[in-house]
Amino acid sequence: MRAQGGASASPLLEVTDLKVYFPIRKGLVFKRTVGAVKAVDGVSLRVGFGETVGLVGESGSGKTTLGRAIVQLNRPTSGTIVLDGTDLAALKAKELVAMRTRVQMVFQDPFSSLNPRLSVGNIVAEPLVIHKVGNAESRRSTVAELLELVGLQADDARKYPNEFSGGQRQRIGIARALALKPQLIVADEPVSALDVSIQAQIINLLVRLRAEQGLALIFVAHDLGVVRHVSDRVVVMYLGTIVESGMTEEVFERPLHPYTVALLSADPVPDPKVESQRNRLVLKGDIPSPASIPSGCRFHTRCWLREQLGNPEICEHEVPELRESGPAHSVACHFAEDTTTPVPASSHVAVTGRDEGEFDAPPSSRPVDSLDRPTENGEST
Repeated sequence: MRAQGGASASPLLEVTDLKVYFPIRKGLVFKRTVGAVKAVDGVSLRVGFGETVGLVGESGSGKTTLGRAIVQLNRPTSGTIVLDGTDLAALKAKELVAMRTRVQMVFQDPFSSLNPRLSVGNIVAEPLVIHKVGNAESRRSTVAELLELVGLQADDARKYPNEFSGGQRQRIGIARALALKPQLIVADEPVSALDVSIQAQIINLLVRLRAEQGLALIFVAHDLGVVRHVSDRVVVMYLGTIVESGMTEEVFERPLHPYTVALLSADPVPDPKVESQRNRLVLKGDIPSPASIPSGCRFHTRCWLREQLGNPEICEHEVPELRESGPAHSVACHFAEDTTTPVPASSHVAVTGRDEGEFDAPPSSRPVDSLDRPTENGEST
């Protein structure tokens, strides 16, 4: 079932005008600030109870920094992050520790996010120890339950991270994030470092845990097929700001921002015949540096729509506001209504039973027979 948290009057998480700047300093002895990297620049976002919001965009768009700021791994320069009535950005260190029971993070790299010197049992139990939850015996029991919940064995608690495959390590990271029964989990590209068939298992696991435990998820990813499968709403970021947001099917079927159109056109299709007939939009150049942001619309230096319209000056001089273009669909573009380039609805994955079905690996990879059935020597053969 899909949550309707996006329309809730009192969301679980509300981010307002969030800015995360990193100062640029020069000088060997006397450091002076000469500029700033504007990684996140004025983002507002709402996440409802039990809702999944997908964050998409190129590398350098600010997705990961936004996720880390929400869990306060990067302290914001300004703005508010209100979690169920409490502004996380205003909390002091001790108060913030207590709030971490309500929001956790699953990191991108399952190899570097686990301490190789700790056993799996100690890794998963660490949040319980820090927050003084239960005693040693109850923690062991909780760890066993969490490992079984994510498809591992209770006996795996005695092993070390180097004894597991990448997919299994990511399951350990998910178990650790669930230890304190949080309301919100920020998943920072949790499957990008994994093989395709293992990605399907981890995605199915997150979908199942969300349904069983009522978790809210912020899902950061490059893979649009994955985002379409797991998300209730999609937020498209470019150079530190939101350029489009809306209900998942609305954004995928009727993209309005030229950047969103380009992202969807670049998503590969496994059928060679269909792929050869697609109208793919190739963006010129790389995303600009967040230390030197273009004036006006940030996307105008690469915008195919602007070229089609004869390079109107408003794009270069006036910043477009994020405005409503329909029910629960917003876009930041002066000429969004002129975005008529057709984009195939097909994505590079086969999605069946989108509300209750499982995520399927691409046809070129080995089918996933079961969500929680790792092989004897790992999770792939």
